[in-house]
Amino acid sequence: MLLHPKSEPTGTILVADDQATNRELLAKLLTTQGFTVITVSDGAEALDQLTKVPVDLAILDVLMPRMNGFEACRKIKANTETYLIPVVLVTALSDKQDRIEGLRASADDFLTRPVDRAELLARVQSLIKLKQRTDELERAECVLFALARSLGQRSIHERPLRTVGTVLGFFGTSPRSCGRTGYRAAESWRGS
Repeated sequence: MLLHPKSEPTGTILVADDQATNRELLAKLLTTQGFTVITVSDGAEALDQLTKVPVDLAILDVLMPRMNGFEACRKIKANTETYLIPVVLVTALSDKQDRIEGLRASADDFLTRPVDRAELLARVQSLIKLKQRTDELERAECVLFALARSLGQRSIHERPLRTVGTVLGFFGTSPRSCGRTGYRAAESWRGS
């Protein structure tokens, strides 16, 4: 069952920007709205934090040293542990080609500097709600896979379903991701 919260969503947001002033401004704005904020100064640090702390949204500056926002976004979206985290790229670049590069990196949204406070909060709240619903669906999918696996382990005389794969195929699901531990369980189900 999907929950429909009555209050605005809260969550953990990772902010990556090489300019300390920008990090502080975003952190202050987001924490006053009830979000937990983690700040880092470049894309490499952002990737490192994502391995340590569950994050609901990443806000990445495009122009950073060591690893820019485009590359960090590509790596986030290529990793099975982090690809569902929404990524917002923040840029002073207004060139169409930069937005195209961001889309190719699988960014979920863009903000142009100077960032409008109301627009930032609206986009953040929308993406956090989407992430929370995605997490709920992923948890439900994990339950389905656990149920399918337990049904698949019954003896041939007790099978209520011809094949678990037929049922899962009907729902359009696959054992791709069930969180950090569920992913491994789903993969082991596929191999059994």
